[in-house]
Amino acid sequence: MSKGGSEREIIALMKGFIPIPSISPVSGGDGESEREEYLESVLKGWGIRTRRYTYTDATGTKRPSLVAVHGRSKKTLWIIAHTDTVGIGDRSAWKTDPLAPVVRDGKMFARGAEDDGHGIAAGMLAMKDIVESGAEPKFNYGLVLAADEENGSGCGMIPLLKEGIFKRGDMFLVPDWGTSRGADIEVAEKGILWLKITVHGKQVHASTPNEGINAARLSSVLSLELERRLHGLFAARDRLFDPPISTFEITKREQNVESVNIVPGKDIFYMDMRIIPRYGVDAVLREARRTARRCGIDATMDVVQKNMPTSVDPWRSGIVKALSRSIRGNLNIRPRLVGIGGGTVAAYARQRGFDAVVWGVLDDMAHRPNEYVRIANIDKERRVIGGLFADGGK
Repeated sequence: MSKGGSEREIIALMKGFIPIPSISPVSGGDGESEREEYLESVLKGWGIRTRRYTYTDATGTKRPSLVAVHGRSKKTLWIIAHTDTVGIGDRSAWKTDPLAPVVRDGKMFARGAEDDGHGIAAGMLAMKDIVESGAEPKFNYGLVLAADEENGSGCGMIPLLKEGIFKRGDMFLVPDWGTSRGADIEVAEKGILWLKITVHGKQVHASTPNEGINAARLSSVLSLELERRLHGLFAARDRLFDPPISTFEITKREQNVESVNIVPGKDIFYMDMRIIPRYGVDAVLREARRTARRCGIDATMDVVQKNMPTSVDPWRSGIVKALSRSIRGNLNIRPRLVGIGGGTVAAYARQRGFDAVVWGVLDDMAHRPNEYVRIANIDKERRVIGGLFADGGK
């Protein structure tokens, strides 16, 4: 197929599934079911059989994932893309309708076009190419269109890893991160710790603050002290990552009181921590709790999300070697190995002992207003993924 024909095929596929909302119920959506049904019908039309794995979340919503395998080998290379998206955010910041894909200047603009629409399209179309070629791949082409990635994969990749789908010796490529040239292969991820921190005080009328304990003030003191102390204690640098340090960021705050003339008796804030592999996530959590006690502040810390740092050994990794060869052969560039602070489903595969990397050709537009992906870059990903199966991953 010509480059122009390939790009038209990519646009047609993405315009089919991108407008179908796929936001988690936790974020105010209805989940992935309708989008998964559409993608399943497309794969079926291409002669690719799928199996559906469905898990129910805390809201009672069914969260399906699709699994397809082509080939008769004992070894499978899995392409793992996710079908859920984050919410729209501030609609006024969008120049186009975020749920109506617009193609302009070689880019498709829409929520989920990059995260993870590009991975869905590249993974599906590369599989279609292999099936239609009639050639028997050197090992199986496995495709997973997974649910619930944006909120921790509790109804997606985590339970799928327990189903016995993946076998010893299987490899994983996760097209859920990338750089603009496609030169960077992600082989390591920082640990992730999200904390919900509730500071307790005593609510009173603002005209008599001496009779209460202002939880908002204590919350401000504690948040700044946590940032200062954690950055000081866990200050090592790792050049594999950008930034090369552990980060400890104050993020979300919940409303405390409804009126200006009330001293709040409770204040809740959140921290997002990304921790380089040198340090243990549990060590950071212990120090955060110890810091609150040292400040004399009555605070409880609840873990919202906790993932350990993960990595693969690039010198022993079959997928690193095969992907490097395919990038050189198809894009004519020399790849390099990097680590990231973001979390992907590759971490869960690594935790189970699998060889997993993350790669893509992207402009870093995930979660932003006016999110887009370059159509030509998806074509590059499609060719590189196809090259993996021709190469054999040896």
